[in-house]
Amino acid sequence: MEYNITKNGFVLLNSINLKEPYPFYLSFVPGTNNIILSICPWLGTEPALNILINKEGDTLNLKSNCYKYKKSDEIKFRATWDALQYVSGNSACFKEVYSDTVFSVSKESNDFIPCIIFNSHGTIVTTKFRSDPGYGKNYTGEWSQIAYISEVPMYIFYHCNLTGVRYKIIYDKAANKKFEIDIEKNLKDDICGGPDIVFGMNAATEGKFYSSVESLALKKYVNSDDFNKNKNNFC
Repeated sequence: MEYNITKNGFVLLNSINLKEPYPFYLSFVPGTNNIILSICPWLGTEPALNILINKEGDTLNLKSNCYKYKKSDEIKFRATWDALQYVSGNSACFKEVYSDTVFSVSKESNDFIPCIIFNSHGTIVTTKFRSDPGYGKNYTGEWSQIAYISEVPMYIFYHCNLTGVRYKIIYDKAANKKFEIDIEKNLKDDICGGPDIVFGMNAATEGKFYSSVESLALKKYVNSDDFNKNKNNFC
């Protein structure tokens, strides 16, 4: 739903009625009124997993679902990382669960352009895990999956599961190096002395990364030794 803000409150301007299968994520393409919709492949029959529309609801582009399968009633597994989407700089990007490739949406042509490849070396999860219960049980821990992505001009932040082991990674684009963070910890703010930076939300925009902190956790932090040691450096 689209609203206008007035002195007296919100005025409804327009609404779009989206049909099933409903998108799990949606983002505006920066610099446009176009919206990229990302759909999780939970039914196995979705015609498309990523659709670009304008705010009137017209389809501008779509990526046909190349990963259809016959869903097994015995398998109930669903995950938020079955569709990934994030905004980086002037681009809206998406990744499908059965593909190693991240695509960006061109605001000029509305094309979907490959921009990043997370090379799983043939271990990426396949549709057979959703269609064959026996296969999924026998090969648990032998597949790989990206669970979260965020990006700024210098770095890519991502979570992944590589053959049963979870990782938090920072990738330095210029140096072409990867740095691992303890999976149970977050990135320590040793510059400003603020609370730890959490990777797990789509919060990079205009070249800056944003992290939220729960209010009670913030109150606990400002009473901690870590804060007292660093508060003189707090920006």
